[in-house]
Amino acid sequence: MKILITGANGQLGREIRDLSDGIYHYSNEGVASWYDFAKTIVELAKIDCTVDPIETHEYPTPAKRPFYSVLNKRKVKQIFGLNISYWRDSLRNCLIQIEKEMA
Repeated sequence: MKILITGANGQLGREIRDLSDGIYHYSNEGVASWYDFAKTIVELAKIDCTVDPIETHEYPTPAKRPFYSVLNKRKVKQIFGLNISYWRDSLRNCLIQIEKEMA
């Protein structure tokens, strides 16, 4: 298995090969709901629209969803010595990259 880790500047930071067995959780640092995520995209991309929050029960899905779930990244951080970026910073960099590619 090969995992590519991208740095904060959007450049390839490093490549990790030959993962040992197990499950590795990865997400950016910080906590965000889907509402927080959508509101931040609208804010950073300067999109003129309204994002309305809804309760979980208002968006039924076939799978049961936990009320609160955040990935524990301790294992992947310790084993690979990762310094993981805050989610808003990574989202901002992602939107900048998308804008460049669309130009």
